[in-house]
Amino acid sequence: MDGYIIMRSPSQLIAIVITYFIFVFKLGPWLMKNRQPFDLKIVVVLYNLSQIIWNFVTFMQLASHFSHFSIFCSEVENSNYELGIIFARLHYTYVLMKIYDFVDTVLFVLRKKSQQISFLHLYHHSMIFFCSWISGKYFPGGHSYYLTLANTLIHSLMYSYYLFTCCNSTYARNSPIKRHVTLLQIIQLVLVLLIYFLALINPRCSYPKYFLVFSSWNFLIMIFLFSKLYIETYATTTKVKDK
Repeated sequence: MDGYIIMRSPSQLIAIVITYFIFVFKLGPWLMKNRQPFDLKIVVVLYNLSQIIWNFVTFMQLASHFSHFSIFCSEVENSNYELGIIFARLHYTYVLMKIYDFVDTVLFVLRKKSQQISFLHLYHHSMIFFCSWISGKYFPGGHSYYLTLANTLIHSLMYSYYLFTCCNSTYARNSPIKRHVTLLQIIQLVLVLLIYFLALINPRCSYPKYFLVFSSWNFLIMIFLFSKLYIETYATTTKVKDK
């Protein structure tokens, strides 16, 4: 993986994350302080469309190799044979996608939608990128395959929803689909957590246990945050309507 841009050193990982947070908390608000929100509807539409295509194409490429993996244990793919090179490239593609996800936040800043930049939003974007970079650099392929597979599918569906609501603002305010998108994200995390747990308790699985523990801990945090969002947003709304 050393031959790929941004994959040579952890310092590149740290620099990207720090730059992201500097823009979100300092540079972005400073640039927008005395400006009106930018009208970026066309940019947002194109961004969502590009995310749909990129995620779905990557998902299909990943799914075509499903038979090479086992939910009980998928070893790190560190060979220089054709299959190892394919998985390394797919993993690298996924890392680039996680950097591209940061554009989401940049667009929120430029449109002055600071209410969308929650702790969950920032934690999810930064930690998924952090974990994907670490696994791509040191443990390409292997058990992390299941996260990339599930995440690209869910993101293709999620950005399809975003694209539709962007083009129809009336529907966006009353859409019943939004809660299902959040629920899908929770289900995705739970399933991947269970798959990681199977490898973790398998004594004959050589996939690094410490990384499985670290990733699982992050999945638990994200499950908690997404569940909290779901309950506060939808369960509370339902109770108000019932009253």
